[in-house]
Amino acid sequence: MEISKTNDIHARRTESLDAYSISCLFQESTQELFGVVDIVNLIERSNLAVTLTNFYNEVIGFAAFLDYPNTSEIDQTEWETTLHSQFDLPRSSPLNSLFLHYFVARSDIAASCANETMRTVFSAVVELQFICITSPAAMTHLDPALSSLFQPVKRKSVQADVSIGLHCCYRHTCYPTLYVRPASIEDNDDLVPLFRSRSKQLEETYGSFFIAEFIDSHDSDHKSLIAEVNGRAIGFISFCGQVDVDLLNQCFELRPFHGLYKPHADDLLEEPGSQTASGSLREEEDGKKDGKEDGEEDSTEEPREAAVAACHHGDSVETFGASNFSSNLDCHSVGNGETTESSKAAWEPVYAGDVNVFCIQLFCIDEEYEMRSVDFLVKAFELFPDRQYCIISIPFLVPEFPLLHSFVRATPKRCSTFPHELFLFHSSALLKSFSVRPVRESDVERLSAVVTPLVNSLGILGDVRQYVSARRDADGTELQVFVAECLAQVIGVAVLREEVDIEHVRSHYNVEDFVYFSHHRREEHARLHHLVLNPAFQHYGKHFMKEILRLSRKTCLYYPIYPAENQLQQQRHTLVTVLEHLVPVRARRQITYPREELGENLPSERVLRKQEPYALCHMSRKLSLEPKVTINARIVVIGASDTSLALLETLVFCSHLHFNNITIVSPHGLPTTREQPAPFLHSSECCTVENLQQMALHTWVNAVHGKMTAIDRSEKFVLVDDRGRLYYDYLVLCTGQQYQLAVPTGADVSLFATTADVSMTTIRNARRQKQVWPDNVFVLNDSIDVQLAVSWLTDNFVNTDGKAIVYGSTLDAYSAVQALITLGVAGDRITLVEPPFNYQPSCFNNPDVEGAVAENLRSLGVQVYTGYLLAQWNEGSVLVQSIYSVSFTSNTKPLEVECAAFFCFQHKSVDYDAFTAINKACLVYDGQLVIDAGYDTNDAAVRAAGPLTKFARRYYADPWSHGNFNSKEVGMQLAVAMLKMFDPTLEIETEPADEVHSLIPMYRSPRVYTAQLPGGINYLHIAKPNINAPLHAQMAQSDYGRVLETGSLATADYFRLHLNMFNSVETITCFTKQIIDVSNLTCLYGLHEKYLNDLQSRFDEGLITDFYSYFREAWCLALFHDRFPNFRDEVRELLMMQGAPAITPQGALGAASLEEAVRAMVDEDIHVTKAQRQAMKAEYEKNNKEAVEKQLLKFISYNQYHLPMYARPGMV
Repeated sequence: MEISKTNDIHARRTESLDAYSISCLFQESTQELFGVVDIVNLIERSNLAVTLTNFYNEVIGFAAFLDYPNTSEIDQTEWETTLHSQFDLPRSSPLNSLFLHYFVARSDIAASCANETMRTVFSAVVELQFICITSPAAMTHLDPALSSLFQPVKRKSVQADVSIGLHCCYRHTCYPTLYVRPASIEDNDDLVPLFRSRSKQLEETYGSFFIAEFIDSHDSDHKSLIAEVNGRAIGFISFCGQVDVDLLNQCFELRPFHGLYKPHADDLLEEPGSQTASGSLREEEDGKKDGKEDGEEDSTEEPREAAVAACHHGDSVETFGASNFSSNLDCHSVGNGETTESSKAAWEPVYAGDVNVFCIQLFCIDEEYEMRSVDFLVKAFELFPDRQYCIISIPFLVPEFPLLHSFVRATPKRCSTFPHELFLFHSSALLKSFSVRPVRESDVERLSAVVTPLVNSLGILGDVRQYVSARRDADGTELQVFVAECLAQVIGVAVLREEVDIEHVRSHYNVEDFVYFSHHRREEHARLHHLVLNPAFQHYGKHFMKEILRLSRKTCLYYPIYPAENQLQQQRHTLVTVLEHLVPVRARRQITYPREELGENLPSERVLRKQEPYALCHMSRKLSLEPKVTINARIVVIGASDTSLALLETLVFCSHLHFNNITIVSPHGLPTTREQPAPFLHSSECCTVENLQQMALHTWVNAVHGKMTAIDRSEKFVLVDDRGRLYYDYLVLCTGQQYQLAVPTGADVSLFATTADVSMTTIRNARRQKQVWPDNVFVLNDSIDVQLAVSWLTDNFVNTDGKAIVYGSTLDAYSAVQALITLGVAGDRITLVEPPFNYQPSCFNNPDVEGAVAENLRSLGVQVYTGYLLAQWNEGSVLVQSIYSVSFTSNTKPLEVECAAFFCFQHKSVDYDAFTAINKACLVYDGQLVIDAGYDTNDAAVRAAGPLTKFARRYYADPWSHGNFNSKEVGMQLAVAMLKMFDPTLEIETEPADEVHSLIPMYRSPRVYTAQLPGGINYLHIAKPNINAPLHAQMAQSDYGRVLETGSLATADYFRLHLNMFNSVETITCFTKQIIDVSNLTCLYGLHEKYLNDLQSRFDEGLITDFYSYFREAWCLALFHDRFPNFRDEVRELLMMQGAPAITPQGALGAASLEEAVRAMVDEDIHVTKAQRQAMKAEYEKNNKEAVEKQLLKFISYNQYHLPMYARPGMV
């Protein structure tokens, strides 16, 4: 991301790919000052690395900054003491100082590069005041490019303990603090163009002299300030001392800020009958992330649209009590988002003191100086000396600006309809005496007062005492504890341990997206267990972690978030108040290893050991000064489908973005992280339970339990359960399709009615009627439904003689039969009734598999009836409390079956409440919600994806919809489309060509189905996204390809592999009693048979008799590695770049890339003889074989902790 630009010199953050270009700039003077440096290692370990480029994007300069001196003579943990004792630089501290560890630039513009670098760094790091360089004592002068910026620092003593010199570059020489003064009417001429460049609305509304009139009308409650540079006003801010604090307390959780009132003896802060003022902390934590819950009514009047400003919790730094520390927990809760009655009816304190806050009304500053916006706040509190809080409210869609970096966000209450985000700033946050040090024994009592109100305070104090007494855990694990201080008062504490499972972290999480492990020693990794920081200093959270890394000599921190069910680990890893500064790390897909076959060639037990899944967050040195972009837009996602979960995952795991207001609405909230008690439902493998545990979406996403029943597009809110309003800026509809309650047609079976006698009109009318749900009828759509059903069956059915009816012919219907048998229900108590197929393929779309399943059902004693339509409950009763018999019609005679439990898997459709809401909101609905290729509906603020949708008819693609594709991929692409609106690092695309608008997007990931079928059969089907056509029709096509099969359905070891016309794997079907390596086999999709060890020729030669064992052999495990697709892309790029002559009748066209050579042959329609083909092949192998082999060995060596079964160079 570009962070500065001056003329033709651009400054940006350094990437590892810059290392080679940087090394080319090396000069002898560079080594004399900085020594011999490994550039990649320096980039990896720097707090801030800046690369300078020119107009042509050529690297022309580089600088690296760390938070300790660039000399081995000074210990990195004690540099402050050493430098203060030897040099006259008393105001330097870890908070306001960085050290230049390397600088190099093109010699002809080195001075300009140095100037731009220092200006950029001072601009990016607001607290920075000093940039220092240590030099050998013998070096009297720095390089000319640096000497003009860095001044020698006077020594205090000639007899120094260190033989170095110190030079310093001061902020005022590069990017000075702004001069701020009271505004005057004469500033109008400077300010009007400034406001006009941002918005013309004020000038159009109030005229060209609105600033002068605004300043002239000031009184004791209305004041303004000007920032001035070279006699010109470059910034303006106005304040108001009149704030409706009662309204803010109605809309926001302001108890941690004492309600923005001054303390008073008559304040009622404790609920009558409670023991402590912080007694409701647990309820606040548990309910934080829910937004509006269970259809709460709106009780707040429409708030006034006043501008208000940001603050931190607490009173003054001298009076910060323990209760102040609990405030920020509400902002960073890692609770499960469950609603509790206590949190809904939370008691509100009563404040008797005066208002303790003023607000920002108007603010504007020149973009060149906006990083110094915080300079206004010092003068602001001088204007209101009796107030401790400054607040500002920002519309949700306004991008974050630098002034807010020092503010803390107030948490909205669930019933809030306030149209802005509220930010707060406490006057104590202006203090710069913030320091971090190891804990001492004398700190224990003070820390006890600090953390007592917190959940698991005993665990935190226990770790502190363990450190004070032994410095290690009982098992020998290194333990370190640090405290943050301000004005000699403890304001924060952090507990970390050495990361002993670093192999597990590296192999199971994509940490290498952020760090290169080879540049970090094992002992430099640590796990963060607790971190609490006083909210008034929350904007120092990253600095706190940066200091922890320096003082502990670590480079990487890891913080795990365990599922709510794992109480033990949640006690060991308590809530951290800097969660928004950490980057979430994606989990890696793991290879399923054939342990018996591999033997001693298995990976290390540290890699294989099964651990409780958790979500991982990370912080490293080079991320400590990397800012995140905060997105306040209210994004409301309807439905907890695979599509919506993939959307949420993609948004949440954007490491440089932080979304404050993502909310999901679903009847059961976010999916449970518990396994199904019985396999009633098939799995699409899009989002498994383990995946959910490794994402911890409840940490980042608000969950509202309920159903969307209405959409108000003009006011931009959805109605939840007809009661609660949930406002949005962007609405995403991903409800998918669900099984619905089967509706009897009402046909009278006593008159021997047939299905032909029932018209479609009768069926539609029956479905429109309000149905009464019998208590023993089950419609299962998610794991919560399954848990409730299993509980009822265990209590009321399993140990009785009643019979169960499973109605449907879907994959879930067959799974439900097996689930009932698993629960102990005998097969002769189960009846499977299949409705008419209506000329559609079965769920298996394979007659052989269908026959095998039918045979298994017969052997289990399950009665199967095919082609029957539900007609009546209980001999035609309309209002049914519980059913005891069910009647069906067919094309011949009717059927009446005794029933004690009825499971409906007839078909999936759009939920009726969702349809009603969509239809009444006038969103175009044509059997499904109509969208375009960019996921847009006819409302720019409403997007949709998944099986709920269909493409507009203008695409002439009616058979195709999102339901034909992999839902996870659809959700990820929806997120990519939405990120273009929020991510400033993405280039704004020009308007696409007209033909792009007429094409629907195509997705490449396969559709995967896994289920447990009757007889204990494990079923897997992996297929290319396609229109649902019968198998025999597909096989009749000339381009279908070839089918390879091993085993048989009768012996339940069947494996069907379909290769398309290009000999790539297109379909896999498994039908077996052995455990299927689903994750591994899914990786085979799309691979050419040559990747599979020349599969076709081996099969034809009879060398392959069992695909299950064949794909468990050691040779193929690299194919299942999560980075193998990246390796294929690298090889493809390599081959495209290598020279490969295109042979013509006249000879070679010359060395060109392979892609260009092939294109030339196609374009010129060249006929290539056999001899020419062989010559071209020989030339190609000569040019590329060695390069591909090197790339393969590099892949295997880099991932050897996963692939130790492969030989590597140097092993023999």
